Amino acid sequence: MTIPVSDLQELNNISIIEMYSLELQPDLHYVPADIVMDYEQSGNVITITAPSTSSMPSVGDLVNLKFEELLANGNEAVNMIDTFYTVATVPSTTTFTVKSLTSQSVSSQTDRVTFKKSSTNVPITFLFYSGVNLKDSQSIVWQGNTYDKFPCSAEGYTYSTNGALPRPKIAFSNIFGNITSFLNTYNIFTIGGFSCPINLGGAKLIRHRTLAKHLDNINFLNNVNPYNDNPPDPSAEFDKEIYFVERVISEDREIVSFELISTFDLIGLNAPSKLATVHDFPGIGKFINQ
Repeated sequence: MTIPVSDLQELNNISIIEMYSLELQPDLHYVPADIVMDYEQSGNVITITAPSTSSMPSVGDLVNLKFEELLANGNEAVNMIDTFYTVATVPSTTTFTVKSLTSQSVSSQTDRVTFKKSSTNVPITFLFYSGVNLKDSQSIVWQGNTYDKFPCSAEGYTYSTNGALPRPKIAFSNIFGNITSFLNTYNIFTIGGFSCPINLGGAKLIRHRTLAKHLDNINFLNNVNPYNDNPPDPSAEFDKEIYFVERVISEDREIVSFELISTFDLIGLNAPSKLATVHDFPGIGKFINQ
C-alpha cells in the first residue's frame, strides 16, 4: 500500500529538526568588551556573579560564556561548556543564572568565566529556524534557547566520494530588507572616513539537528511533547556541523545567499584574520604631516 505524501510529510517522533546558530567574531565584526566574572554551579543551575550592575543582562537574553579550565579534586576535569546560554533568572543586581545540560556541583570560582560581549551591547550570537512551533506558531525552543523563526533554506551538506569538502549554501529572505540592514550594522567598519565591507566573512555558523521528540515541551499544546512518552532529552542531538561564512553569493531585494566553508577548508582562510581599527591603533586612517 502506497503511503500518501501528506502522511510522509507530517511531523513525527523521528522527524529531524534543523536549527542554526550564527556567531560573530570579535575584532572582525564587532569591538569586544568582554567581562570576567565569578560563577558556581548547583545541579543544572549555573550562577554568575558580575563585578558591577552595569554589566548585567536581563532575563531571556542570550549570553556567550567561556569558562576557564577547572580541575576538581586536582585530577578530574569539570565539564563546563563554552557556548551560548539563555538567562533564566536575575536573583540580584549583580547575579544571574543560566541552565546547564550537565548536572554537577562546582564551588564558587573567582574570575573563571568570561562574558563575551560587544562594546556597543549589540547581540553577537543569533539563533534561527526556518519554521514555527506547534503551539502558537511562534519561535521554537530547544535546550532552553529560543531559535527565532526566519525564512531560510540551505543545501550542499553532502560529502562527495572524491574527497572534496562540502561548501553549503544558505539563503535568507530579504523581502523587508532585514538581511541588508543586518549587514550594514555588523559588517561595515569605518576607518578614517573609508568604509570596509566584511559581508559576514568569517562568522561561525553551526548546524544543529535533533529529533522532534527531544524538543522542549513548551513548543506544544498543553506544554506536552506528543512525540515522546518520556521527558525530552535536551542533550540528544546529532553531531554539530561547524562552518564559516566565506562570501556573499548574491544579494537583492528578495534573497541574500552565502557560501559556507568547513573548518578544514584551508583555502577559505582569510589574511589578515583580524581587522586593525582605531580601537587598536588611534592613528589608523589619519594623515599626519611630517
